[in-house]
Amino acid sequence: MSDIKREQSAFDEQLPKMLEEHPGEYVVFHEGVPAGFFPDLPDAYEFALSHYGPDGVFLIEQIAQPSADISSLTWEVGAIGLQ
Repeated sequence: MSDIKREQSAFDEQLPKMLEEHPGEYVVFHEGVPAGFFPDLPDAYEFALSHYGPDGVFLIEQIAQPSADISSLTWEVGAIGLQ
């Protein structure tokens, strides 16, 4: 299993408890545990980059009930179309 899949699996396993304690917030997962909770995606992304670097393995997810919608972090942070 890849590192990012392990992070996703850890997030999925801990989601019910996080929904009770941090609904709607963003979480940064690193090494299978929540490294921090944030009110918005830019704050979570800034934290992750400053702690793990652009080549580090981490997962950022919003704490919400699972949805069938597909989203892209690149799109969310506005990086698409920037040249």
